Amino acid sequence: MKKTVVAAFCILAVLGSGCGKSLEKQIAEQLNMGEKYLSEGDYEAAVVAFQKAIELDPKVFDVYVKCAEAYSEMNDYENAISVFENGVELIGVENVSDEDTDFWKEMYYDWEMWEEEQGREEDAAEDINEKILEKWPDDEWVQEKAEKKLEPFGTPGVLAQGYFCTYGLRNDGTVVAVGNNEKGQRDVSGWTDIVEIAASGMGDVYGVKKDGTVVSAGSDEWGRSNTADWTEIKSISTSGYHIVGLKNDGTVVATGDNDKGECNVENWTNIVQISTDINITIGLKSDGTVVAVGENSYGECDVSGWRDIVQVVAGNGIVIGLKSDGTVIAQGYNAESATKVMNWTDIAAISAGYYYVVGIKKDRTVVSTEYFGPYADGICEGLESWSDIVAISAGGNVTAGIKADGTAISTKYTGRFPEGQDDLTGWTNMKTQWK
Repeated sequence: MKKTVVAAFCILAVLGSGCGKSLEKQIAEQLNMGEKYLSEGDYEAAVVAFQKAIELDPKVFDVYVKCAEAYSEMNDYENAISVFENGVELIGVENVSDEDTDFWKEMYYDWEMWEEEQGREEDAAEDINEKILEKWPDDEWVQEKAEKKLEPFGTPGVLAQGYFCTYGLRNDGTVVAVGNNEKGQRDVSGWTDIVEIAASGMGDVYGVKKDGTVVSAGSDEWGRSNTADWTEIKSISTSGYHIVGLKNDGTVVATGDNDKGECNVENWTNIVQISTDINITIGLKSDGTVVAVGENSYGECDVSGWRDIVQVVAGNGIVIGLKSDGTVIAQGYNAESATKVMNWTDIAAISAGYYYVVGIKKDRTVVSTEYFGPYADGICEGLESWSDIVAISAGGNVTAGIKADGTAISTKYTGRFPEGQDDLTGWTNMKTQWK
């Protein structure tokens, strides 16, 4: 929001305060300088000028607004909001115009998004969101924005599929698992303070803890134990042959097989989300572009031209990107799946499994490409009837979902190795959103 402070208005306000002509000229000079610097993009100088005007006469609310605008342009939202709310205390919240109220709200949301983009602690964004809802709990504009924030954009690391095993993350930070335990991959009952989980069909499973460390269980054939030394991790992804961790500062670490260069991520920066497939690593950058390394026989890594992406997933030789407008693009050798997803619209989240892709629509129903593989014919059966879904995981055995009420749902496993991986009976209090 751009707001023009009319010098004449401010001069009248100063005259009304009883100040002399000399003070009036000083204030007018500072306001004119602030407006000039703001229009030229010299935001630091603009802040200095507006702050000086406030010191000379702290009774003009519009100067607080302009100072907050200058701070916002520098992404210094904390100071922007502080200055603005000092002005609100001056005139009373009941006297703040609708236009200025919208600007007030926008600063909070811009601050929240900025914290997330910079890889700050998740609690920072959560605290900001709580402040917004505390100030305007019944406002339709804010409720709409809050609902969008609750949509499960990004990899929903609250569900994972492993070696004939299904995992879910509870709200209390513990993890539940059902299915096969041949490789010890179900030994997660002692995990606590977990914020995200990931697993692969090779029998390895990982949990990212609140403190940024990683716990794991199952097969250690491809470097699972190496992740025990990782710190400041916010997200993790595994193909079974290599493991990739996203750090809080937007850089990436990797371990495991590097035959196709899939672990060559040491120079990546500004990454906000990661995904892996066998021999492939995909990274989503904060500006909505995508980077990729690894196997490229079928153009899987030809994603440099992608723009406006909000989520990436990789699975079974296909790389998929969800765009901000709810449409989907894809690269790779699985042409049938790629063609289907590129016809999707109004998508809020995607997940790729073996021989199929699923998506959550913005109305929380589910779409899928249908299954094109030889092992699990029932993996997509009944998905069209699912509703109120806020997280989903496509795997090699079943499709699992979390409903908004915290319960879980799964398709029926019809393959040759039933291990109970589709029995999510009793799963409640499941984590329902990804932040």
